Amino acid sequence: MHEHDTCISKDGNTEVSWGFVWVIFLGLAVTGAAGYAMYKYRIRRYMDSEIRAIMAQYMPLDNQPNNVAHAEI
Repeated sequence: MHEHDTCISKDGNTEVSWGFVWVIFLGLAVTGAAGYAMYKYRIRRYMDSEIRAIMAQYMPLDNQPNNVAHAEI
């Protein structure tokens, strides 16, 4: 009877530990996905600003006359 109680106790602990492992795994997955999304968003904004800066050096802006020299950044 004592062994049977121990066996039930081990099964209960195993279920709790697997649930805990899944919670940690899903938490890490969500955190990784959020970090990747933030990384992609920041890289895209950085690239857009770099492209705009390069385009501003070679192409006149719409609101400026063509003969005005652009300031170097």
